[in-house]
Amino acid sequence: MFDDSTRIAYDYQIFVPQTYGGISRYFCRLASSLLEFPGIVPKIIAPIHFNNYARQLPSDLVSGKWIPRLRKCSPLILGLNHLIYKKRLRKFKPHIVHETYYSGGEKLPINAAKIVTVYDMVHERLSKTNVSLDDKTTRVKLMSLKNADHIICISESTKRDLLDFFDISASKVSVVYLGFDRMEINGDSPGRDLKHFTGDKPFILYVGARTVWKNFHGLIKAYGDSSFLRSSLNLVAFGGGKFSWRERKMFEQAGFTDRSIMQITGDDSLLALLYSSATVFVYPSLYEGFGFPPLEAFSAGCPVACSNTTSIPEVVGKAAILFDPNDVDDIANAITTLVCDTEVRNLCIAAGIERTKMFTWRKCAQKTLDIYRKYK
Repeated sequence: MFDDSTRIAYDYQIFVPQTYGGISRYFCRLASSLLEFPGIVPKIIAPIHFNNYARQLPSDLVSGKWIPRLRKCSPLILGLNHLIYKKRLRKFKPHIVHETYYSGGEKLPINAAKIVTVYDMVHERLSKTNVSLDDKTTRVKLMSLKNADHIICISESTKRDLLDFFDISASKVSVVYLGFDRMEINGDSPGRDLKHFTGDKPFILYVGARTVWKNFHGLIKAYGDSSFLRSSLNLVAFGGGKFSWRERKMFEQAGFTDRSIMQITGDDSLLALLYSSATVFVYPSLYEGFGFPPLEAFSAGCPVACSNTTSIPEVVGKAAILFDPNDVDDIANAITTLVCDTEVRNLCIAAGIERTKMFTWRKCAQKTLDIYRKYK
């Protein structure tokens, strides 16, 4: 039955640690989009997994069983996954194995081409000692890439960094942009109670983790140093967990109150509502391999101010106001422009909606499939 088909296997690696997450979402959207192409047979082989995206896929697309998330994944679970995965891989006989993370130099138990996706080079780029081949993360990544038949990078910026840090031929590296998911506001969203989450003022929206390279502290500094922004807008951070004591100490030293800076946790529907209601969305990252949030904001008609570094300008094009993430005055000025200049604001909103048309999962699947077909 498989004689004229192209069979693609995706391994279990990312579906064990992630219940939700950008990488597992990418592979689920890619695999399901490939079903639309005649003669293509994708299969996620994740024998025992905790991933909620994979759980929602058709049963014939996922070879595996979802179980509730354990506090800690045991070595037994990992060992069983590895053994069952190899057995099912031999039975499926794929032409392509697309690894969902870096497996090191392990050889495949079948004759198939190996594809690996590189999401970013943040570990290498932001390391204090630059890249060190004695570092385990870098070492495993490099072994995987050396052992791959082809490498996909999710932006030109990531590809440049990859070639700068690693001795890998550019001929085996391609760029395939990701798609993104437009979030919908459902009828249960607390629209009438939004001020309960955001306060009585218009608000600046920040989304996601607040690690060092996300530069949340830079946004706080810019907000705190601008009397106009402090007096006119609140600042809402969605996701990323509750504020740490260090963050609260930083807020106290800047003279902020709980009424001006708030942290919110919720589902995608609440996030969609926040995007559509925010005065401006700010993305101050020092480094991104791609970056979904600006596209999500664009699709909701929210103007975006973001960093001019790494892949971010590549994704947003001319649809956002760019700033130097290391210059707090530049951050504040970009936000102020979108708040005060109606003409610029409206131009950015219109350009943002148009920009989202560049990034669809259908396009991602088509370009990825073009790479797969080189190796069948």
